[in-house]
Amino acid sequence: MQQENNLENFKNIYDFTKRNYNIIIHGLAGIGKFNFILSIIDYYYEKFEISKNNDIKLNPDIFYVSLPLYNSSGKISGILNNDERLLFEYNLIDDVDGLKIGKNITIDQIREIGNFASLSSNNNHKIIIINSCDFLTKESAAALLKTLEESKSKCIFFLLTSNISNIQSTISSRCHKFAFNRNFETKDASSFSSYFYSKIPQALETFNKYNIDLIEDEVLVELNSLFNIKDQSFIQLSESWTNRGYLLLDYLIELFLFLIKSEFVSDPSVKDLRKKIMHSIDIDISGVNRTSLIRLIDVLLHKKRESFLNLNPKIFYDNLLIELRENI
Repeated sequence: MQQENNLENFKNIYDFTKRNYNIIIHGLAGIGKFNFILSIIDYYYEKFEISKNNDIKLNPDIFYVSLPLYNSSGKISGILNNDERLLFEYNLIDDVDGLKIGKNITIDQIREIGNFASLSSNNNHKIIIINSCDFLTKESAAALLKTLEESKSKCIFFLLTSNISNIQSTISSRCHKFAFNRNFETKDASSFSSYFYSKIPQALETFNKYNIDLIEDEVLVELNSLFNIKDQSFIQLSESWTNRGYLLLDYLIELFLFLIKSEFVSDPSVKDLRKKIMHSIDIDISGVNRTSLIRLIDVLLHKKRESFLNLNPKIFYDNLLIELRENI
């Protein structure tokens, strides 16, 4: 239902009668932005009565760009599909079938977009999908800006991002922004991990497809040593947290947001879940006020931005734990 609402809202804004569109689609990771793009493309081809190949990579009027895959010779041998991109973003994979995943979308890839956009479409518009702009370098972002400004054919650019602040202002100012929202209607409050995954359904589907170990609520028990100021063993959590990838950051952000919001919610299932969380942490965190929880969320959001800098994972999580302890 929410996907349909997003599509209806989109159709009310964009009728694709203009020559060019530059559209940033932004929203949390794992909620289905890429599938939303595919539904827009289906709507577009139906609207203009154009037949299309279901595989966008085989469509001559669609150009898909994501992180490159490098062979043993250091040459680009492919690009990530959306599932692989999501797993990489959470630091859960670093190669695909022996091909190393590049850390950034390269300037050469953006130049290929420029070449593609300089040619006339076989039908109506050329469609370019960049998945995602979080991985642009300064150089590739500059090349993209030039392409947006100078494309000669009718083009629709879809720029995907999980954090709109990652997109340079010079690009953002030349784009429309569409916030993709996923208001989950059937939340599972049986446990916090169930509640968390019900908010990122596309990510959960991908994790299950690739047999990724899910983060369970043993994390709540581990938080006991973090919130217990007298316990100095909290730093030992670094190893287990490293193995969980950056998904753990989203889990903790959602947890602390839940603790802030649930205090004022009358829903019995939410109140029960709050009690379960407090019991699992097994420490009186009622003494941790909302200001402290907001500070912890700020730390986690800052560390999420740092996660794109390719830091040593052990050092990253050591520093994260220290910063969280300092802000309790």
